[in-house]
Amino acid sequence: MRISAMMIAASPALAQITNVSPELATGQPVLETPQVELQVGPRFWYLWSTGGTPKSTNPLIVANSPSVSFPMAGGTLSARFRALPDTTFVLSALYGTSTFSSDSLSANPATVISSRTKSDDNRLDLEFLGQTSISDSPWAWIFGGRFEHNDVNSNVSTTTGTFNPPAVGAPFSTKVNTTGNYYTIKGGISGAVPISESGNLRLFGNVMLLAGLYSVSGPRTSELPGVVGTDSSVGFQYVFSPTIVADIRYRGLVQFLVGAPKNKGFPEYTVQQGPMVGLTYKF
Repeated sequence: MRISAMMIAASPALAQITNVSPELATGQPVLETPQVELQVGPRFWYLWSTGGTPKSTNPLIVANSPSVSFPMAGGTLSARFRALPDTTFVLSALYGTSTFSSDSLSANPATVISSRTKSDDNRLDLEFLGQTSISDSPWAWIFGGRFEHNDVNSNVSTTTGTFNPPAVGAPFSTKVNTTGNYYTIKGGISGAVPISESGNLRLFGNVMLLAGLYSVSGPRTSELPGVVGTDSSVGFQYVFSPTIVADIRYRGLVQFLVGAPKNKGFPEYTVQQGPMVGLTYKF
């Protein structure tokens, strides 16, 4: 049975697998299919990334966790094979850059240290997913993996003051490069329903659970916390023709760090959310 146009789950990747005629959205069998059916298209995600308050064992350290906006752009490639007509494989890639700043203040009986960090973050998201339709239903299973890479170049300006004698030192700057990678696997379910009489306009959504590891190179080289969380989205898809489909959705990705040391400044969690739009073309 050919995968339905209603089986469009989406992580950054999945409404692109649904360029099929509207009449196939109810799960009707396809009499003839090519050996390989390919679809390609651009995808854009404007996201806001925020983190929970960094963990610390010192109550005299105060730090803020800024909200970072990322305009992400890229594309998707999906393939379905005649040998596995119910499953579509999707590869997606998104890239974006962002500039942000953060502040921290620490104190002890002798000194006060104030720091301002300005950072440039280059981010790459790669995802490979497989979506399998559930027979005689508007649902599909989704399984796969995701890789998120952040290359952060920071300039840290630090000022130190002393209480006895009262004095403020000259500020000095330090350049720091940190690379953070998320490696996660995920799985869940998606579904869709037509909301127009013709069936060309559909409401879709998905929810997935994820788990994996977070690795850091730089000031925290030896740390490798675990990651658990959710990845979900909801949106609309419009079928212009059997070969062209557009979609818009709101995606939210929540990741909790497990086992991160409290004295290294790791946030308790990160939330990435924002609108995503895409257009796909079927060969």
